Amino acid sequence: MNRGTGFWSGVDARYRRRCSSINAGRIVKHLVAGLILALMSAAQLAQAGVSIVFDYSMDSYGFFTAERRAIAEAAAVSLTSRMANTSWARVDASAAGGSYELAVVNPSSLDVSWAPNVVIPENQITVRLGAFDWSMAPIPQMSSDSGDGATQMMSIRNVTGGLTTILSSPSKYRPVDASISFNLQGIQGLKTGVTRQWYFGSAAKLNTDDRDPTDPNYNNYSDFYTTVIHELGHVLGIHDPRNFDGFIASDPNFVIAWTSRVQADGLGGFVFAGAHASQLYFNHVGQNIPLDADTKCHWGVDVRSQSADGWTSVSYARNAPFRHGFSELEFAALEDMGYTINSASPATVTASFVAGWNLVGNGSDAPIDVAAAFSDANNFLTVWKWVSAQSAWSFYASSLAAQGGTVLADYAASKSYQLLTTISGGEGFWVNAKQAGSINVATGNAVSVASLGPSLVKGWNLVSVGESVTPKQFCDAQSGGVTTLWAWDATNSVWYFYASSLDAAGGTTLADYITGKGYRDFTAASKTLGPGVGFWVNKP
Repeated sequence: MNRGTGFWSGVDARYRRRCSSINAGRIVKHLVAGLILALMSAAQLAQAGVSIVFDYSMDSYGFFTAERRAIAEAAAVSLTSRMANTSWARVDASAAGGSYELAVVNPSSLDVSWAPNVVIPENQITVRLGAFDWSMAPIPQMSSDSGDGATQMMSIRNVTGGLTTILSSPSKYRPVDASISFNLQGIQGLKTGVTRQWYFGSAAKLNTDDRDPTDPNYNNYSDFYTTVIHELGHVLGIHDPRNFDGFIASDPNFVIAWTSRVQADGLGGFVFAGAHASQLYFNHVGQNIPLDADTKCHWGVDVRSQSADGWTSVSYARNAPFRHGFSELEFAALEDMGYTINSASPATVTASFVAGWNLVGNGSDAPIDVAAAFSDANNFLTVWKWVSAQSAWSFYASSLAAQGGTVLADYAASKSYQLLTTISGGEGFWVNAKQAGSINVATGNAVSVASLGPSLVKGWNLVSVGESVTPKQFCDAQSGGVTTLWAWDATNSVWYFYASSLDAAGGTTLADYITGKGYRDFTAASKTLGPGVGFWVNKP
């Protein structure tokens, strides 16, 4: 392939993230409308706004089974669902005038062809998916991969005339079609001596790590869903600036959207200077965000997001959850680049209960009407909320409420309880359930760790948040710190425990303490705080 054509690509592998030029790049295929519709999932067809459509026609080795397609498409929707107000202009030489050539890279062979004046529909990009044995690749970065590599490839050239106002105009900013190739060696049993393997899991459990702990390859997997999201982040424009030296004349706005915000930090490294993203930089709000100095298209080690799940996707994150998606910091970076990003739409959270005591929470700013949610005396006995400011309990009992009049209020007063009517956003609560069941927790805007902090008082607080964070992330974000944090495992009737001081002591101090007391370890169990989780916080 000719470097002068302006191809760009990235080679990514677990623990070794790269976004370097492999002389293969920004690509598209000429698809007829019927084929495009045939490739779209039901979720994509129903979705308003922009869409990423996958083309599997070059998947020569049958890598993408029906379930793997479903997982990939869900990954795409996780990004585009936040981009409903974004507008990607139609690319059509017959209407705009001028001409251009769009590269088509076969993801199952890396063969490249050029297609003139490809029509790209409004609000859509097409990404070809495929896989091949990377040990046969002519590119060292690929042939030396450990088995779980994935790379995105895209390019355009010779843009002239009216099309420059579409492919080069900030007002009509858009990516174009691309290809993503996966290392076929990552299929379990395909090849001996392969270090890493792909884990596909279940399309129905995309937010769950559903690996089998007894699987001998348990620690030898890379998550496919997480990797697809990572690569799509690059397709949308988070790229290594060095790979576009000869590309700027063809599509300057797409290139500059990221590169213009990459700056030297004066210490030999680089940072991303984006006003929106900097406000989501965990523990460093308002500061420029460190980048991997080698690639400049991945966040630096230990960069975290202030919101959402806290873990970044396009990064070198250490000890990250096995499966996680785009963070709020990264959505904000897309906004800095020129995309229009909608606020996170809180999903309906189903709070499930076992028979007995359950500690749950309302991580949404929409209040829960206790009488409406817990009126069924066949399912619920009592509901309790701790009122930190008064060091008092607020109480509700469905059986007493069913008797009408002031029976419930009189009972609560006789016990010096407050009458529980509402559970506000950010509050945790106890439910004593008669039998296993569930309710839909109120939906609204997610309560962030930052917004919850000022409401915490000295002593015990029973709280909840709407973003998935680790106990350490939560405690580190609190002014004055947190002494201990506790969550209840209702199924096993045991406490999860975290103490900042023990964690700071290093080594196995915290883990040893937890084991000695018979508690459960958040980290060992991969348990996070988030929607539906209630927890106790003791503030010094």
